[in-house]
Amino acid sequence: MTRMKKALGLALILTLTLVLVVAPAAAQDGPTLNVGFAQEPDSMNGFYSSMAFAQWANDLVQASLWDVSDTLESVPVLAAEIPSVENGGISEDFMTYTIKLKPGLMWSDA
Repeated sequence: MTRMKKALGLALILTLTLVLVVAPAAAQDGPTLNVGFAQEPDSMNGFYSSMAFAQWANDLVQASLWDVSDTLESVPVLAAEIPSVENGGISEDFMTYTIKLKPGLMWSDA
C-alpha cells in the first residue's frame, strides 16, 4: 500500500512539474481576443447574408477600401484616397471609377 502511495505521489509531482514548466511557454504566444455574438452567423461572408452578426464577423477579418468616420466623413482604409472627379478617380461621365491602393498592401496569405 505504501508503495502505491509513493508511486501516486511521484506521478502527481511529475505531472505538476510538467504543467508548471509548459504553462509559461503558452503565455508567450501573445494575446488572444475572444469575441462572442448573441447568435451564430449564418455565413462568414457578410456580403451574402443579411444578418448583422455575419456582417460584424466579416468586419473583423476583412478590411474595406474606405470607412465612414463618426462625423460621417469617408476615410481611406486600403485606398490611397477617396476617388472623386477632382482627383481623377471618377470620370466626367461617372461611368469609370479608379481606386488607387495604398503602397505596400499584400494579400493576407502574402
